[in-house]
Amino acid sequence: MLFAFDLDGTIITRNDELPAPTRAAILALRNAGHQVTVITGRHHTGAQQALAGLEVSRHFGTCNGARVHADGDDHHLERHLDGEVVSYLLERFTPDSAQNSAQFFLSTRDRMYVRDPAHERWDRARQDGRELWTPAEYGGEGAHKFILMSDQAAGLATELSRRFPENAYYLWEHNYLEVVAAGADKGRALQRIAAHYGIAQSDTVAFGDGPNDLEMLSWAGRSIGVGTLAPGVAELIDDHVPGPEELGVARWLQRYVPL
Repeated sequence: MLFAFDLDGTIITRNDELPAPTRAAILALRNAGHQVTVITGRHHTGAQQALAGLEVSRHFGTCNGARVHADGDDHHLERHLDGEVVSYLLERFTPDSAQNSAQFFLSTRDRMYVRDPAHERWDRARQDGRELWTPAEYGGEGAHKFILMSDQAAGLATELSRRFPENAYYLWEHNYLEVVAAGADKGRALQRIAAHYGIAQSDTVAFGDGPNDLEMLSWAGRSIGVGTLAPGVAELIDDHVPGPEELGVARWLQRYVPL
């Protein structure tokens, strides 16, 4: 079987920790002959610590499903936002004014473009090893994801989805919006990884909690919702377990998976 795990809110706590019992339970899956993957909204750089802890070095997804990593620098799939879309987003949200208070970042393979790279809100990105640049320095390289942080995120999602209906939009609690290209979702990533291993859809199990997990939970043969669920998740899942602080995933695996 193939087990796919989201990170934040699923197996990673609010304090950015992978609990030891959860790690042990996931490693036990591999020792029992199962395949294990991670499919996360994080950039590859920010996911490295968790990937290393789970001993996942190949065949995983980052930036939702915009990057489906094969081995090393090889990819099963890599999808970028259209250049016209990126240009519009930067022009629309870069001007700093009372009418435009949205913060944002544009994520590429090696760089992260933000309005003020020195701002403390990006301390975590710097700690993860991300290179921070201003939008004026953007050179047109392929962009995997655009993030908006604004109290008007719900309205912005409606505006952008009307203008660029081909993209995928994930709204988190009305103030955080992810924009990725069509086909750059976690469901497509899980499908690609399962095909690589020759594992049937019915033999896949996915764990997630957020709006960007919907396609993955919908595609998997068995879906487990974790912790506080985003709208739409409850309708897709076969089971619901507590969040990572309460070791919900670890306890589910210990109970239901033959090891």
